[in-house]
Amino acid sequence: MRKPRLHKRVTIKDVALKAGVSIGAVSRVLHGRASTIRVSEPTAEIIRQAALDLDYKRNRSSTSLRAGRTKALLIAAPFDISLASSPYYATLVDSIISHAGEKGYTVCLSKGAMTKSLKFEDSKGKFDGIIWLGAPKHLEEEEQGQLLGELQVGIHLVDSDVPETVLNVKADEIQAILNYVGHLRVNDITKIGLLANSGDNHSLMSESNLKDLCKRLAIQFFSYNSIDDVPSQVQSSDVDAAIVWQMVDAATAKDLSNAKGGRKVQISAIVTDAELKGSKGLGKHFALPLNEMSRAAVELLISRIENPQAVSSGVALSIPIPV
Repeated sequence: MRKPRLHKRVTIKDVALKAGVSIGAVSRVLHGRASTIRVSEPTAEIIRQAALDLDYKRNRSSTSLRAGRTKALLIAAPFDISLASSPYYATLVDSIISHAGEKGYTVCLSKGAMTKSLKFEDSKGKFDGIIWLGAPKHLEEEEQGQLLGELQVGIHLVDSDVPETVLNVKADEIQAILNYVGHLRVNDITKIGLLANSGDNHSLMSESNLKDLCKRLAIQFFSYNSIDDVPSQVQSSDVDAAIVWQMVDAATAKDLSNAKGGRKVQISAIVTDAELKGSKGLGKHFALPLNEMSRAAVELLISRIENPQAVSSGVALSIPIPV
């Protein structure tokens, strides 16, 4: 049995034959390419009508190749991540892929050799740009600068400096703490504590910087080893409001309820899921603007790819305070 014949893709040559003009004239009219060929408006209209009659579609893939672009982005992580067990990274990666797709770009995820080397030689010619999730804390400061300096754009949720060549997209955690502490004090809550996971290398801010910030704000600082210890630790402290400053998922945040029989203490946490609703013991929360961060990173990166000479700067997105 003969297979049905597939329709042949209409080419620029077909349009030229139908319009009775040269291929160069069609390219000048349909693609806007610079040429010494002059095309009158009546002839241009004939060419456009011929393209319409033949249902001619421009080959965007070949156009991208001629422009030296692959229309592909790479997401690289500074440490091995498991999307199955990390709602934070899963949400971030999914959002990046979605926003890039809307712009006509494909996305690849790498967490292997690309994350363990200072060089991105294997990626040259394969990707137009790289989005780096977080900062490579396992590297020395000088090595970080060398590595990040090779990137187009980075998403950083840490308080580390990055080279000027990197477009840094991050959540403004310091301003979020300042805003929230101010909100609590306006509402006559003065005994405030901030809790951070001791030794956590993936937290929003380093422990030392959090301590310095708490000292400036005249609020107490506590460290904990496990998120399960937070309720009892809050109960044993002399605070009326506690801020749990760690990236946690919605399910974990809901477990941050006050100890049974204890005094009422307002606990707020930084969470990865903006859909978290109020729960017993935790009616308020910070919500990381993951979708906005992903959109900003994708738009900044693509803007730099397509307009290399354009001047652009990073973005510090606000974290809504739990009020």
